[in-house]
Amino acid sequence: MSDEMLAFHAPFRQRAPCAGLLLAAAIGISLSDAQPGCWIFWSVASLFPIVLICKIRSSFLAYSSMLLLFASWHGYQVETNSGYQRSLHASSDTSEHTVTLLAQTEPKIDLYRSSQRFIALVTCVDNHPVNFEVSAECTGEPFAYGDELIAQGKFSLPQTSMNPGEFDYRAYLRRKNIYLNFRTLRGVPAEVVAHAKGNPLIAAALSLRHQLSDILQEGLQDDPEVAQTIQGMVLGARSETSSELKKLFEETGTIHLFAASGLQVSLFAGLAWTGIRYVRLPRRWVALGIAPIVLAYCAITGFYPATVRATVTTLLLAAGFSLERPVAMINSLCASGLLILLHDTQELFQIGFQLSFVAVLAILTAVRPLGHLLFQPFRVDPFFPHQLLRPWQRFFVNSAKRACEAVSLCIICWAATFPILVLHKHHISLVAIFANLAAVPLASTVMLLGACAVLLAHLSDSIVVCVNNTSWLITKIILMILHAAVAIPWHSINISPANLFQNDRVTILCEASEFVLHIHEKNHDWLLNTGKPSQWGRITEPYLQSQGINRIERVVLCHATAGQAGTLERSGKSFEIDEIVPANASPFAIQLGAFRLLILPELSEEIVSALPNEHVDVVYCGRARSRHILRDSLVAKVAPEVVISSGTKVEIAQNSVRGQAFPHYLYLKQDGAITAERSGSNLFIHTFCGTALHLTARSR
Repeated sequence: MSDEMLAFHAPFRQRAPCAGLLLAAAIGISLSDAQPGCWIFWSVASLFPIVLICKIRSSFLAYSSMLLLFASWHGYQVETNSGYQRSLHASSDTSEHTVTLLAQTEPKIDLYRSSQRFIALVTCVDNHPVNFEVSAECTGEPFAYGDELIAQGKFSLPQTSMNPGEFDYRAYLRRKNIYLNFRTLRGVPAEVVAHAKGNPLIAAALSLRHQLSDILQEGLQDDPEVAQTIQGMVLGARSETSSELKKLFEETGTIHLFAASGLQVSLFAGLAWTGIRYVRLPRRWVALGIAPIVLAYCAITGFYPATVRATVTTLLLAAGFSLERPVAMINSLCASGLLILLHDTQELFQIGFQLSFVAVLAILTAVRPLGHLLFQPFRVDPFFPHQLLRPWQRFFVNSAKRACEAVSLCIICWAATFPILVLHKHHISLVAIFANLAAVPLASTVMLLGACAVLLAHLSDSIVVCVNNTSWLITKIILMILHAAVAIPWHSINISPANLFQNDRVTILCEASEFVLHIHEKNHDWLLNTGKPSQWGRITEPYLQSQGINRIERVVLCHATAGQAGTLERSGKSFEIDEIVPANASPFAIQLGAFRLLILPELSEEIVSALPNEHVDVVYCGRARSRHILRDSLVAKVAPEVVISSGTKVEIAQNSVRGQAFPHYLYLKQDGAITAERSGSNLFIHTFCGTALHLTARSR
C-alpha cells in the first residue's frame, strides 16, 4: 500500500477502530446464521488468530478473530435455546401439555377469537423446569405484564408466509429468539396464580408509559387522530395507533417520527444537558445526569432497536465527556453496535437496527460535504469580512446555510435508507425529502411541548391542557402537510429488483377460499379477483408491492360480492387501476409462448364436461362446487402436464401416496403461491416453498 493510501486510512483507524470490528462481527453473524449448529467449529477456529495476535500485531488478525468469535457466539445463542431445540420436533408433537407461563409483554386482545396474545416465558412443562419464550394465545380473565399463569394447550410452529411479500411471522419471531407458539385448549382458560412476577423495572416503565400517554392526550379526547400522532411522536408508535395513520407516515417517508429513535433520545439528552449546565454541576457529573433520563426513555419506549442504539451512543459520548477524553462519533456509533450485538446477535437482522445505523453513519460522513456543495452558490467570498455585510445580507447567507444543511440531511437520509427499504418493504416515498423538511421542525416542537406537558403535569391540569392544545394545532399542521403530500400523484411507488427483468408469467396466490390470479404479459399486469378485504391487506397488496407493481391494467371479477367493493376501494388508493371488468366463472386460456394455460375459476361437472378435448400444459383449478373430486375426469379431458389447485387433505394425502410423475399435482396449501414463467422456449413452474418443474416445448 502506498504512503498516500496509508496516510488516508490511518486517521480513520485511529479515530474509529470499532468500525472494522463491527463490520467483521456483522459478517460473522451472517455466515453463522445459515448453520448455527457449527458454532463449535467457529469457536475452535477463533483460537488461531487469537494466539497469533499475541505475537503479531495485525488488524487483519483482529478482524478475523472478531468475525469468528461473533460467528460462534451467534450459533451458540441459537443452538442452546431450549425453544429452538423443541421447535425441531414441534411438527411431531401433538400431545397436550400443562405449562407455567410468565407474561413478558402486555397482552393484546383478539376480539375475533376472544383470546389474548402476548410473549410469555415458559418456566415449566409437565412439571419439568424449562426456560424459553413463546408467542402465547390464551383465553381467560384479563392478564397483565408479570402475571404467572398455568395453562393447558399445545405447542406449534408459528405461521409462516405462503406468498411473496407476505409478512413472515415465523421469521419475525425467530429474530426475537422465539421459535414456538402456545395456544390453550378450547374451553380451558388459563389460570392466574400470581401477579407482579416480572422485571420490576420493566413493570415500572410500562406503568409510567401509561401515565405519560394519559397526560399527552389530556384535553384531546375528541380528536383521536391527533392524540395518537402526539403519543407516537413522543413515546413511539404502538398497536394503539391506527393503521391508516401509520400508512400516512410511511407513504410520506416520515415514519421515523413515529418510531422512537435518535431524534427523541437527542431531545431528552439535550434537555438533561441544559439542566446540568444551568445548575452548574461539575463536568464529571454529566454522564450521571444524562444516563438515568435516556435509560428511562429507552425503557418506556420498549427498548426499540433505534432507541437502544441512540441510548448506548449517548452514554458513550457522555462518559467520554465526563472523563475529558476525546470522543469520535463514528467510533461511538460502532462501539454501541458491538455492545448491542454482544447482548443479542439477532438484532443485526432487525430492520430498525439496520436503518438506524445506516442513517446515522451516512449523516456523520456525508451530510456536511453535501451541505457545503449545496451552499456554494450562496457562499460569500471567505476573505470578505462578514461584519461589512448588510443585516439583510447576513440574514440571507445564514438562512441559506441552514437551509442547505437541512436539505443535505434529508437527501442523505433518504438515499442511505433507500436500498434497505427497497429490499425489505419494496416501497419508497418520492416526497420524503420535502415532507421531512416541513414536518421534522414542527414535530420537534411537538416533542418539546410533550416534554413540557409531562414536567408540568403535577403543577396544574389546566396548564397541561393549554400545552396539549398548542401541540394539537402544530400536529394539525403536520397532518395537513402530509395529507397534501399524499394527494400528489406518484407520491410513493413500489419498486423491486425482481421487476427489472421479468418474463411473462402467471401467479396464483395462496388465499383461503379465494381464487386470486396475477397475470403479467408483455409488461401488462392483470388481476383476476381481489380476494376478501382482510386478505387484500395481508396477502394481495404485499405481493403486488413485492413485484414492484404500481399500475394494474385490468381487474377481472368473477364473483361480484359486497366485500369486493370495499377491497376495490382500498386497492384504488394504492394502485392505479385502468379498468374493472365483471365476468362470470367461465374458463379461459392464456398463451405463454408455445404453452397453453387453462384457468378454471370454478370447478364443477358441468364445466369439465363442456371443455373441448384439447391438450393444455397447465391447469389452474378454482374452488369446487361439490365434494366430489373431478381430478380424473379433468385429466382425461385435457391431458395437462401440471394441475394446480388449492388442495384438500384427501387430495394431498393421495398425491403423496401415489407419487406418479404424470401429471404433476401442485397444491397451494402445501406449496404456497405457484408461478408459471416463460423463459425462451421453456416454461418454468416454481412454488413459494421451493418446488420447481421444467417443461420444454418438445415435451408437449
